[in-house]
Amino acid sequence: MVFSFDDKLLCCFFLMRRRPPRSTQSRSSAASDVYKRQWSLTAAELRVAQYLPTNLSLSDIATRLYVSRNTVKSHAAAIYRKLGTSSRGEAVRLARSAGLIGDTPPSD
Repeated sequence: MVFSFDDKLLCCFFLMRRRPPRSTQSRSSAASDVYKRQWSLTAAELRVAQYLPTNLSLSDIATRLYVSRNTVKSHAAAIYRKLGTSSRGEAVRLARSAGLIGDTPPSD
């Protein structure tokens, strides 16, 4: 298996990060909260991020979220910038590995 530089960097990040605090939350939920704080995605950006793995266009995502296409475009650009990616596919891969989005798209 061949790993890219980004995969190696991501592995180093996970190995060096602090453990999530122990709480009454489930372990995956607590870890997910840590990752969300790490990249500080806003609630609106997280809503848009849930639709990035789908084949929907930005206009279609905007329609489902009841916002303008430009709003979705701005949130997507902010997501790419905060995750350090330059494409939708890279952002989805990184967001999934970090627990920011699930494997299944939201149902309407």
